[in-house]
Amino acid sequence: SNAQQFGLRHYTAVDGLPQSQVNAIVEDANGYLWIGTNGGGLARFDGKEFKTYNTLDGLLSNVVTSLMLDAKQNLWIVHPHGISRFNGIQFTVFQSPQPNPKRIRRIFEQSDSVFFITQPGSMGKIYRDSVYFWEKPILSGKNIFSAMKLRNQQLAFYLNDSSFLIMDE
Repeated sequence: SNAQQFGLRHYTAVDGLPQSQVNAIVEDANGYLWIGTNGGGLARFDGKEFKTYNTLDGLLSNVVTSLMLDAKQNLWIVHPHGISRFNGIQFTVFQSPQPNPKRIRRIFEQSDSVFFITQPGSMGKIYRDSVYFWEKPILSGKNIFSAMKLRNQQLAFYLNDSSFLIMDE
């Protein structure tokens, strides 16, 4: 059998990528690739050129760890200690009100438009542009690897000790 041939194109800083370490990529409804880098900020790629966004444009940090598009095509940009949202025109920044913020690990959307943020040992949400955090004793000292809200409004977690937890909100 013959090996399948793929056309690959390698993009680097020479091509306009703002930084060579890429942490996240997502494609929007218009076909743009949004690329989160480890210190170069955010790049939008149209297949030919890169447009770069950084703290001078309104990002909270130039370190981007994760990206998510919501149902309204807002781009959510996760930074180590906060989140930026880009609506195509401007950035809105969400920071932890805690004096020593924990590292943000995951963000996801639910049908009720509440965004949940998982952090090591705690949960939070962004609702109507306000940030809410809460501590649950069962999560103390554990890292949340994945989380989701179930149809019955319970929260499901996969934790670093390989356990699975379901909790009422």
